[in-house]
Parts: sequence; C-alpha cells; structure tokens
Amino acid sequence: MPNKNRLPSLEECFARFLAKQAPGLKHDVERAFRQWNNIVRDHLRSEMALRLTVGDDAQAVPVHIEEDDLPDAFAQVIQDTDEKTWVLLQHRGALRAAAKGTRVLRRDFEKVTAWLAIEPAVAQHDEVRHVGILLYCLLKRLRSLQVIDRLKAINRDFLGAYSFSDVPTVELYGMVIGFVAGLIGVPVEALTVVVTIHELAHAYSDLGRDIDGRRWNTGDFAGADLGIVEGLAQFYTACICNKLEHRFPKVQQAYRGLLALQSEPDRVHEGWLNDHGAGEVVRISMIRDCHKINRTC
Repeated sequence: MPNKNRLPSLEECFARFLAKQAPGLKHDVERAFRQWNNIVRDHLRSEMALRLTVGDDAQAVPVHIEEDDLPDAFAQVIQDTDEKTWVLLQHRGALRAAAKGTRVLRRDFEKVTAWLAIEPAVAQHDEVRHVGILLYCLLKRLRSLQVIDRLKAINRDFLGAYSFSDVPTVELYGMVIGFVAGLIGVPVEALTVVVTIHELAHAYSDLGRDIDGRRWNTGDFAGADLGIVEGLAQFYTACICNKLEHRFPKVQQAYRGLLALQSEPDRVHEGWLNDHGAGEVVRISMIRDCHKINRTC
C-alpha cells in the first residue's frame, strides 16, 4: 500500500507544476522531435561528413524523451525554490518582454493613446508606470536568486544527454526543456530541436564513420577534453540552426537564448564560428587530423 505520509519527490512536485502551467508540454516535445529528427540527422551527415551506417555496419542511436526525470545538476538548482518562484522563472521570458513593452508605452504614451483615439484613455500613464515598476521588481528578485548563474555553472548538458555506454542512446529531458524554454522566452518546439541537434551531434562525433570507415576508438570520446567534445557539438548545432533558419526561424532564437545559460565548454566554439571557412577546418581536424583530438586512425 502507498505510504500516505510520504512527501512527494522533487520530480513529482515539478511534474505536477508543469502539468498545470504547460499541459501540452509532453505533446509539444514529442511532436517537435518526430517532425525534425530525420531532418536533423540528414544535416548532421552532410555537415560532419560522418555516417552511422556504412555498408553492413549500422549503429542505431535511439532517442528517448524522459517525461518525469530531472537530471541531478538541474534538480540541485531548483530544489531550494518553491512553486511560486517556479511560476515566475518559467515565465521569465514573457516578463522580460512585458517589461520591454511597458518601457515603450511609457516613453510614447501620448502617441499611443492618440493613435488608439479612445476617450477616456483605457489606462493612465501612472498605471503603466506602476506595471513597469512591478515587472522591474519581479525581475530583480529573480536575478537575486542567481538561478541563471547556477545553471551557467553546470559543466554538463542538462536539457538532454548522450550516453556512450554499451547501448548508445540520447535522452531529452522534457520537463527541463519546457521549463527552460519559458525561462529564455522561446517556443518549446524550437528548444527541443536545438537540444536534439546537440545530443545527436555527440553521437555522430562518437560513433560516426568517415568515408574511409574510421571512427573514434572505444573510450576515446569519453576521455577527450570537454572543450573539444562540447565544442564540436555546439559548432554543428550552430551550423545546423543557421541552415534551418529559413524553415524554422525560432530555432536560431532558441540556440542564441540557450547560450546565455551555458558554461565555458559550451561556448568555446564561438571562436571557431568567427573564422572564415571554419566548417572545413573543423571537419578536417575531426576526420583527418585524428591524433589532435584523441582519435586513432
């Protein structure tokens, strides 16, 4: 029999919270993954010049969407906050946009009310000012919690994960994706695509074979420098988000918004992107100059 006195776990509380705040979250994450999975893989094969299937050698990398799990690193960041704070954090992106809009209204209040041509005005300047002050106070209080700083200090992926064990798999943490999408003010679907690209880029870096059939030796990927492992995944995430921009513009917004939450290993690639012809340089370094990144040919 269930223990009625047992306190609900953090995962259970967080799942209930998101079920109220974003009831369609599970569907949104799954739909985005199904819609873009094959497209993402096609782009990865093209950009990285690596294949998971070469001749009779086929390596499957299944993707699992974890609906109720929180990675430990993320759980440690939010465990000291309560549901009232979660609400504000999850809508932080909307609050920031509202604050920006309120500043515009205050600055051009007379022009806006004249354009509406409604007498009397539906709101007074002081009312708009008070809303702006409220938003400022809310956002200031959220900053004081240092949630963003603590997320940036996590030196590992916390929206998804690539496991390079005996059965390589990719996991997408649906609850975290939904929460962080609101935190940075982007659609859940767009952030799902960004995380999918990043984690599958890890898989292709680890398991993909080049045109000559070469790939990392067992254990080399796990032992490689974190800046290289994350740098490669982020570099190709940036490239593919750029390729998808004309089909799904919000993906680029999600990629850029997520950068604000990421630590140094996830930002090392920014220097590579600034170099002309960086794509070819990175590809040559990864495939041909294997010894430079712990890869044995």
